[in-house]
Amino acid sequence: MAHAGGDQKTENGELKWSCKVPLIKNSIIFRELAMAFGAGTIVVVLIFLAVSGDFLTAAYLAVGLFAGLFALSLAIVFALSLAYGGGIDAKFYIVEKGVGYELGKSFKKTNRATLLVSLMGRSPTATGALLVGSSREAGFVSWGEVRSITVHSREKVIYMRRKQHINPVALFCTPDNFEEAVALVSRYAPMIRIEAK
Repeated sequence: MAHAGGDQKTENGELKWSCKVPLIKNSIIFRELAMAFGAGTIVVVLIFLAVSGDFLTAAYLAVGLFAGLFALSLAIVFALSLAYGGGIDAKFYIVEKGVGYELGKSFKKTNRATLLVSLMGRSPTATGALLVGSSREAGFVSWGEVRSITVHSREKVIYMRRKQHINPVALFCTPDNFEEAVALVSRYAPMIRIEAK
């Protein structure tokens, strides 16, 4: 559950708020990490299997690759959680045209500093990963792009998947604005399937 922040405004059918998004106690983040690494692992293993034909080695490769990447991701999430006092400051909004978010200034500064270090160290892999991360510091999805919406009542999260199956948007709500946010999303997206969990 997101911790309430300051700026919560409701006006003219728009809702804007800020909160601290928890990293460690966040099943949404862990589920997304597992799905991302699971998909990547399947692709690598299928390529290996097509080239070598060795099913047993491919199975070991799948388990090892997935476990290693997931463990590395968990370590990064725990390190970020410590660095940012348990979570990342973010701003969210629901407007007539769609929904969006913007991560806090401290997170952006860390991203820029890390990117600079990776550029100076001439690490193309790290630089590429950081550029992808920087591109996700803010996001917006219009109602016409949304394929499905899942409302996670326990975590107070509204999760939206795009029709293109990339870059989903999660709105981390506060206990105070969750019901209002769900009502506003239902109002602006009456034709989109909303699943409650």
